[in-house]
Amino acid sequence: FQAIREGVSYIVATGLAGRADGTALDVEVHQFIPTVDGELDLSRVLVTIIDTTEALRVQHQLEDAVNSRDQLISSVAHELRTPLTVVVGLMHSLAESHRHLPQDEIAELLALASAEADDLSHLVDDLLTYSRLGSGNHQVNAGPVDLHELVNELLERSVRRGGHLVSVRGEAEAIADPRRVRQIVRNLLTNADRYGGPTVEVHIDAGDPVTLRVVDDGEGVPQEASDVFLAYSRAHDSTGLPGAIGLGLTISRSLAEAMGGSLTHRRTDGWTVFELALPPVSSDR
Repeated sequence: FQAIREGVSYIVATGLAGRADGTALDVEVHQFIPTVDGELDLSRVLVTIIDTTEALRVQHQLEDAVNSRDQLISSVAHELRTPLTVVVGLMHSLAESHRHLPQDEIAELLALASAEADDLSHLVDDLLTYSRLGSGNHQVNAGPVDLHELVNELLERSVRRGGHLVSVRGEAEAIADPRRVRQIVRNLLTNADRYGGPTVEVHIDAGDPVTLRVVDDGEGVPQEASDVFLAYSRAHDSTGLPGAIGLGLTISRSLAEAMGGSLTHRRTDGWTVFELALPPVSSDR
């Protein structure tokens, strides 16, 4: 009708249509009206209706992928810049003033630079792991892992850098990839250090499965927050924190599942609990 009213011979419109079974579909309508002696010939109107439902679905998926990519690039650039700026500043200070600084101050500056460089390394490790998980190229090298020893190694470095004092309860061995378990626990401890309350604990329980729980008495994840394990999800607004690009928990759960385990989150009696479950070392070893 719009084409006839405006004297247009060809027009395209989009909208919704209904199928015979009552379901809706996206459509694109092409209408062509031939002209005779400069006038529209309404006796021969050609109308083509194209079902674009699948095409629009793919288009939306591509748009979401582009948005996720842009979000990732922006987040990574921001989070890499924070520790990198500190490392560059410390190195410049040492290069310019090391001849005049006492040895203990030089050692302190180097320790700070080393800690920030570790943050950069961990962030890059998470990014590389995430890309491998997405492409299916990730490999797990499983073997016996002493969880108590592994946690204490991580905590020693954390305490030297001023992190929470964390108590560790229990001992157990699990069958897992030591490097990947370290990556998971590091992400859980970092998450608790940033967002948790003053008390952070690690509970290790032998059994089938072996469980490692990182608990804290913070406020927990807001009810309106999205799934904490979704990529780029941030339950707390905390820009400027190294590694806080919303991938750590996503990667950790994927790694746990790749090792035959699981990673879950719950809120219990005022405690936020992240529980890592892993296969036990068989009794016949």
